[in-house]
Amino acid sequence: MIFKILNILFTSKLNFFPPKKNKYLIFDLESKKILSKIFKLNKFSILHVRKEQINFFILLKTFLNFKFSYFDYIINYIKFTQPKLIITSIDNNIAFYKIKYEFNVLTIFFQNGQRLSHNDIFSILRNKNKKKITQNFSVDLMNVFDQTTSNNFLKIIKGTTNISGSILNNDRKISKFKKNNKTLLFISLWREKKIEQDKTDLLLKILKNFSIKNNLKLLILGKYKLDLIKESFRANEEKIYYFNLLGNKIKFISNNSKRDTYKILDQSDIIVSTGSTLGIESLARQNKTIIISPFPNIYPLNKNYFTYYNGMRKQGPFWFNGFDKYSIEKLLKKVKNLKQSNWKKISKNFQNEIPKYDQGNRDLKKSLKSFLEKNGIEAANKLLK
Repeated sequence: MIFKILNILFTSKLNFFPPKKNKYLIFDLESKKILSKIFKLNKFSILHVRKEQINFFILLKTFLNFKFSYFDYIINYIKFTQPKLIITSIDNNIAFYKIKYEFNVLTIFFQNGQRLSHNDIFSILRNKNKKKITQNFSVDLMNVFDQTTSNNFLKIIKGTTNISGSILNNDRKISKFKKNNKTLLFISLWREKKIEQDKTDLLLKILKNFSIKNNLKLLILGKYKLDLIKESFRANEEKIYYFNLLGNKIKFISNNSKRDTYKILDQSDIIVSTGSTLGIESLARQNKTIIISPFPNIYPLNKNYFTYYNGMRKQGPFWFNGFDKYSIEKLLKKVKNLKQSNWKKISKNFQNEIPKYDQGNRDLKKSLKSFLEKNGIEAANKLLK
């Protein structure tokens, strides 16, 4: 315990002044990117929950009460600042679900990414639910991507859900530029020396051969950010990896601050994803997108395929779980030949699984204003953009 305390003190930025009281609090600094699309952040204070910054006054106050867990620190911080509203875009942090049990405060979360069945929040919550640990989990409003995700959260967490889609995706208007019918875009989830990368490599070779046969340009959408210091080395490794695997006839699109990712999706003819959030966001934008999970025999990855939650079949009109060259090529060909009008009809049949697209987050802002006012948050329109 002493070692943990010393580690926090030496590795965290310390703030020695008591935090200012504020009616509005953001839970986790990482929430800012998403929440800035909806809220005027200058109205909010921030509770750092990743130990990157510690308020020494609150820490000392916690220790003097003989409380030593980090959750105790979080509770004491909230108790001292006395917010009426706490918001976060970190929907998979269990500590956030427990705040309502400690305080009479309004809590709202916004889903930030795709939720998988294993090694993600739902598997953790299911295990805790079996031990009856989740009985005090409550969030007033859970803004989620789709109906299936809503159903899964409501099984374990008390509260209300709102189908909002992806805030970042909604923030980018769908491009009206004509699609390039000669492109096949693969969304990279490259991870060095991971078992799933071996299977992905085999899939990429299928995509390369399909591209050559059908006179398509194979594009790789890079994952790691080239202009972010902590990711730049891996970004270069990622680029070299794909050229070594697929040759120099591919086009690698580096991830940097100037890249317009959603526009690239909108202008590509076919998009292939192995389970990224960007893949399902592309579906929401009605782009011809295929979700392939090539890990049929690798647990728990074999459970992380599209539609796993609702017990639907392992393959469908735009997804395939498994590794069969013939089936994958057949799916690629089928989607390639589909007219956009027919594609839209197919995707409409899976509205519960595909995130909602709410251009400009208009519906979300309207529903938030109503919810905040109904729950006693004065001048809600001054908080929202």
